[in-house]
Amino acid sequence: MKKKIKILHIINGMGTGGAEADIMNWFRTINREEFSFDFLIRSNNRFYESEIKSLGGQLEQVSSFPRHMIRNVVETYQFLKRNNYDVIHIHGNTMFYVIPLLLAKKLRINTRIFHIHSTKANNFLSGIIHKVNSLCFSGLVTSRIACSKQSGQFGFGKRTFTVVNNGIDIKKYVDAEPIDLDPFNIDQKTTIILHVGRFLPVKNQDFVLKVFGEFYKNNPNSILLFVGDGELKEAIFEASKECEFSSRVFFLGERNDIPNILKTADLLVFPSKYEGVPLVVLEAQAAQLKVLMSDVINPDVILTPVVKTKSLNCSPSQWAMEVQKMLKHDYEYDVLDSFYKRGYSIEQAIDVLCSIYRQEAQ
Repeated sequence: MKKKIKILHIINGMGTGGAEADIMNWFRTINREEFSFDFLIRSNNRFYESEIKSLGGQLEQVSSFPRHMIRNVVETYQFLKRNNYDVIHIHGNTMFYVIPLLLAKKLRINTRIFHIHSTKANNFLSGIIHKVNSLCFSGLVTSRIACSKQSGQFGFGKRTFTVVNNGIDIKKYVDAEPIDLDPFNIDQKTTIILHVGRFLPVKNQDFVLKVFGEFYKNNPNSILLFVGDGELKEAIFEASKECEFSSRVFFLGERNDIPNILKTADLLVFPSKYEGVPLVVLEAQAAQLKVLMSDVINPDVILTPVVKTKSLNCSPSQWAMEVQKMLKHDYEYDVLDSFYKRGYSIEQAIDVLCSIYRQEAQ
């Protein structure tokens, strides 16, 4: 019997972010007779833990980095030494966390993949560390992966890399049923504005709140749904309580029924300050949900006519006017054809990923 290729995914946490959702899409689809997935995290974000275990994987946690740097190094080294992985697959928005590369090299783990999921560092210091690490340690990487060409150029510069698209299970979104709206005490004519994302500065949720405030002035029979968790959730929640429309804003937390929520909403507002390839914008298109996103986001994510862009230099009222205009239009397109033509099905992404694993693990 052919030996399984043992792969360890190293990531900050397994919460509900786009990178985590992408990895779980792989795990659900990949041939688990040929490949095994385990996960090593360094935070308390364990949203997918039960599903990981149900699929035959393990989720292990080491101390945080850089707060507990020495403990992190020792625990990571001990974990890698105890387990015989064929591949380590490190995920990050930057090359900030390179400790596993050094340890894996020392332990003679010959396949060391680094996977960039963004196009920008989230602060000045991270940007400096990324540049230094990419110069000093990129040679330890045996295979470089990025979610887009832009991400790869940011992460690896002129070095070669492979783009693995953020493929999704398209039919899961096409066939999804809307969620039960009874808890929201609304009627069938209520307009549902949606935002999905971790509550982080880059996601710009305070701007979402302002856009909805402007939209609400002319559309009082409307609600705003926030889906996600994160460090700024409490601040956005408190800000919403100060608004005259506070009773029309709902915080749904982390959810495992995203396809159903997308099928329920009328439009997704997504004004991020930067992104790699935002998975939820792809998911929204598969669910045939209209999307208004910032024009700084990689245009490669636009697969269908339901996605429009707007500058972040425009005011919330201008964004609200665009929302109003989009809601008046219907868009027709072949979902499957749109995704397959551009290589964004989960099957196509898995084919590329598996070819890398097989080649690297030989």
